[in-house]
Amino acid sequence: MKTSQNKESEQRGVPISTPPKIAVTKPTVEQQWLAAWRFASQQLPRIQRRELANLTDVQGTRQATWLGVVVLPPALPNSGLAEWQRLMMRSRSANGN
Repeated sequence: MKTSQNKESEQRGVPISTPPKIAVTKPTVEQQWLAAWRFASQQLPRIQRRELANLTDVQGTRQATWLGVVVLPPALPNSGLAEWQRLMMRSRSANGN
């Protein structure tokens, strides 16, 4: 089947070349995985910039303060005096006093 462009090329004396046949193979799972990660590595910085640009000041501050935050266990209900006295009694009995 000849298109109008091919007809014009033939009339002008320009040889028409056909593209070479390329064997199409189904990509392996590994190739698909690599392609997906390659695509993601290009898209992630763009997504990150967009998300950061859309943050409100309150959201940005809240997220920034969570960086490196160590959660301490809740405080004991007493001053620790009773625990200190127990430790002292143990050390006395261990020393033989």
